[in-house]
Amino acid sequence: MSSEVIFIYDGECPFCNHFAQLLELKRSVPHLMILDGRKNLSKLTSLFKQGYDLNSGAILITENKILHGSNAINFICSQIKEP
Repeated sequence: MSSEVIFIYDGECPFCNHFAQLLELKRSVPHLMILDGRKNLSKLTSLFKQGYDLNSGAILITENKILHGSNAINFICSQIKEP
């Protein structure tokens, strides 16, 4: 992954908040941007219009695809490298 990866989580969800904190600690995913969707309403609205509802799961945007829910979580977990 050489391009930017955007992980959008639900800032009102306790699991999502803890997962985002874990990603911040791991930081082994290059070019990762972590956004609280509730604080980025313009991006969230755009994604909702494309059929991606944050209430149904986290959203991951890569250079050529959008992953949603468990697919987003599985992808991001597969990219985490242990030190």
